[in-house]
Amino acid sequence: MRELVRRVWYVINKRRVEADLAEEMEFHRSRRAAVGRLLTQYLVRTAPTDPVALGLVSVLLIVVATAASVWPARRAARVDPVVALRYE
Repeated sequence: MRELVRRVWYVINKRRVEADLAEEMEFHRSRRAAVGRLLTQYLVRTAPTDPVALGLVSVLLIVVATAASVWPARRAARVDPVVALRYE
């Protein structure tokens, strides 16, 4: 009985995960098309589905997001915890 319940639970979760994945892929496909249209407005001779341009924009956004999170964390790591607690 326990094995049957485990198998049914696995199938239910697998279908739910597959449905969520399909929904997420559709969302990203529409977002990718919107970014492509935005790129054609600002970049000359760029196709909406140009993988190089989309890849470069993605890498640029990842670098900016990483820098925006690392810089404050490094500043906060330099502060002595006792001084920070005393300041509060």
